[in-house]
Amino acid sequence: ATSSIVQTASGTELASFLAFEVPQSAIPFGSLAPGSTTNPIVASTTMRAIGNLGLNENLSGSSMCTTYPTCPVSPTSTIPVTSEAYGSSSVQYASATVLTGSSTLFVLAVPKTTATSSPQSRATFWGIAVPGSITLAGDYTGQNTIIGVRSSPSLW
Repeated sequence: ATSSIVQTASGTELASFLAFEVPQSAIPFGSLAPGSTTNPIVASTTMRAIGNLGLNENLSGSSMCTTYPTCPVSPTSTIPVTSEAYGSSSVQYASATVLTGSSTLFVLAVPKTTATSSPQSRATFWGIAVPGSITLAGDYTGQNTIIGVRSSPSLW
């Protein structure tokens, strides 16, 4: 076949392709009694760099309850979003960063993937402090949002 399209000696450069995967659909905090805290924080999610950029995360969340997504404003049946915390390793809960309802940059520094057969990845560790005021037993559900953002090229 013939074509007028030709490759130049310098090639064609793909500017940037932000793509990532977080394979976990839930954060496994486990069963905790009121007044309990995961210490150290051990539940984790993994961010995999699928594109051609290094990555950080923007993190935010919502309160948890047994009737999610409609959580009552109640200290006996709602775990506030600020009861969750995260970090880049399994640290003590008190040393982790508190999750909020606003998107917050977390410098995870996932390196740039250079071979599609082995994507680069890093884990975010999660913990929770269940308020002692919780009296309603059950499975508490909420939503955490993880958005991949381009990291500084110096971190690739």
